[in-house]
Amino acid sequence: MTKLSSTRGLSRIELICIIVIIAVLLIAAGLWWHNYRVSTMISRDNLTLRRALSYVETEWLVTDGASNVAEDRTAYFDAVLTKLTEDKPAGYNEYHTMTIDGRTYEGERNTMVIKATLKDGNLRLDWVKGEGVR
Repeated sequence: MTKLSSTRGLSRIELICIIVIIAVLLIAAGLWWHNYRVSTMISRDNLTLRRALSYVETEWLVTDGASNVAEDRTAYFDAVLTKLTEDKPAGYNEYHTMTIDGRTYEGERNTMVIKATLKDGNLRLDWVKGEGVR
């Protein structure tokens, strides 16, 4: 009967298996970390959007997407100060692709802001380029 252990150390096949297993684990951890970061950035943008919607609805007395205010309005949501402003703030998006009600917006990180428009009593939020962005 042969021994299961060897006094010579690891064989070549064992060494190759260990290296392959470590490489696969490192790749899996890297992919997990990337997916985690992407999902976190998308979630932060969605939370900012919900916060903007809630704030705009409160400020402009909007219920069920329609406003009781007769005048048309346009403002930008400042996520840092949590207020509406007429001037575009600096961009604060986390991810390069944002979606609102099926509409997709593209922009580099920290270049987009949320624009709130109240027209004919209907509220619409859009991602637009922020201050200083071409």
